[in-house]
Amino acid sequence: MQQQQQYRQADGRPPIGRPHPPQQQGAAARQQGTAPSPPPKSPAFLVSDVRLVRTGSLIGFCTVRIGKEPNAVLVHGWRLIQQPGQSAFISPPQESWEGEDGKKKYRNLFEFPRAWRQPLTDAITAAFEEHEAARGGPAQ
Repeated sequence: MQQQQQYRQADGRPPIGRPHPPQQQGAAARQQGTAPSPPPKSPAFLVSDVRLVRTGSLIGFCTVRIGKEPNAVLVHGWRLIQQPGQSAFISPPQESWEGEDGKKKYRNLFEFPRAWRQPLTDAITAAFEEHEAARGGPAQ
């Protein structure tokens, strides 16, 4: 118990830059309510501003709202890409620049957990299919 107290500030939080005290694992931790939380579920995704481009392998762009209001985050510039004979995949917004070697370089502006990939892909693909169906175009 004394070890835990040395890690605590007056308000009970661990000091900044100091490790948290060791936590119990297993059944004892569950009994005391200190067991690690399960990984969070994917948030709600709402796709909007679908813009069809159909240039090369690029199908188009969209905006994705991640989470629910009032704490939602809007991320603009998602891309839906499909190479011939392959499944469509998503790509988050990117920036590009010319490297010192003269080649074009890219970097994602938004990183997201691996667990979000399939739900995001499903939401974005469905939004593009609905958009095309509403316009009378071909569905993917």
